[in-house]
Amino acid sequence: MKKALMLCALLSIMAFTASATPYVIGDPYPGINGDVIGDLSAFDIRQIRFLQLDQNLIQAEIDLNYDGGDLTLAQFSTGTNILNIGDLLFRAGGDYRYGVALQTHSNSPNAGSSFHTGGQAILAGALYQINAGGVLTADDMLTDACPTCYRPNEAVWMWNQNGSVTQLTNAINNPVSVAYANQGNPAELLVRISFVPDNTFMQALLGNQLSVHFASATCANDIVDGRLVVPEPGTWVLLGAGLIGLGLWRRKTSRA
Repeated sequence: MKKALMLCALLSIMAFTASATPYVIGDPYPGINGDVIGDLSAFDIRQIRFLQLDQNLIQAEIDLNYDGGDLTLAQFSTGTNILNIGDLLFRAGGDYRYGVALQTHSNSPNAGSSFHTGGQAILAGALYQINAGGVLTADDMLTDACPTCYRPNEAVWMWNQNGSVTQLTNAINNPVSVAYANQGNPAELLVRISFVPDNTFMQALLGNQLSVHFASATCANDIVDGRLVVPEPGTWVLLGAGLIGLGLWRRKTSRA
């Protein structure tokens, strides 16, 4: 009973800490107009802000330009290639472990008759576990159309076929919303995505094991890749003091 009470207190304090502070991951490639490679600066990412991080909901806001400011996040055609908004991916131990799509998708639109057809749907707003073969790179998406034009080895999309991903939680109602941050040229978008985590995701999150990876488009011309560190170091001091106090209280009451 004592151990269960202490574990409950630990998880409660950690969950509160995770939800207390917005965590910001900035664009490591600001460059001129934001894009490193870019098509008319149409795919710049400025930052990702995590507004809620607890066992009930994960909520993030992404500031970016995509498809000239299209509020539907529609596909973008450039030459012979069709580009899509990237999936929000999470790594642990250097491997892609979890992902959430901003739009429901299945096949790679540029794959033709290659390996990346016949996939099952990835549902927007649902949390997935990524297994072997569960991510596609920019090179996979564009089928070697221009390997020197983009970052070919960057993961951009999840791929669902023959157990390559496993759905962990269902999507909430309206998991993705898009609004204008400003209507400049190109217009900047504010994309909010919300999803429900599962226990394994929360354990990795609270253990500081997750990093965030997001490509503004499936060509990976602008990406955000950063560590999601929670809770803050100072919290562990408070957490330790709280647990010591809890232990002393338990000892005192047991002797009374």
